[in-house]
Amino acid sequence: MSLMNVENKVVYTTPVAQTVTYASPLVYGLSTTAQGSASNNRTGDSIKVDRIDLLLQFDFSSGTLATNTRQSQLFNWYLVRYLKTPSTGGTASFAIAEFLNPDGNAGYSTLSFPNSDTNQNFNILANGAMYIELPYAATSSATVSKTVSFCQECNFHQTYSGSGTSNITDNMVYLVFTAMANPNAGGVSNVTAQAAMWYIDN
Repeated sequence: MSLMNVENKVVYTTPVAQTVTYASPLVYGLSTTAQGSASNNRTGDSIKVDRIDLLLQFDFSSGTLATNTRQSQLFNWYLVRYLKTPSTGGTASFAIAEFLNPDGNAGYSTLSFPNSDTNQNFNILANGAMYIELPYAATSSATVSKTVSFCQECNFHQTYSGSGTSNITDNMVYLVFTAMANPNAGGVSNVTAQAAMWYIDN
């Protein structure tokens, strides 16, 4: 019996900072891999993902609100495996309405349940929440930051229909972020995400 030639590799999603609000939840895809000989490439049309490391930074600042205004923000985050072929056969993100149901105010927030009509299209690998309070900000530019470091063991394959990064056909991995509606209608909510997806090139 011949042994299968396998090699452990890693592909990084470089840090990205984006705004997350009650009106604008975020769906962000982790980096995929192209065919090649580098340490972040694949040789064929399949890889086995065995671990995902996450570094998440949540920032909440007082924005342009007057000083001495108490503010707070609650974020929810999800690490999601998408079981369908991504939009247009590439890595474009899915619509938030496919993943979550609207909350009581018709928005997509920390009070949204998963969409029961389409939940068979997703596998939630991990999720969590982050609460940030900004009590009585001294200046209009006051900011509080908190971080999450997380390691998720995995055991699934990603398959591809061609040599490029956009040729993924299943099991694309995404981060989803939601935020609550700030009762003071102010503040700036940002999240910075970085990921390392470890895989076996087979």
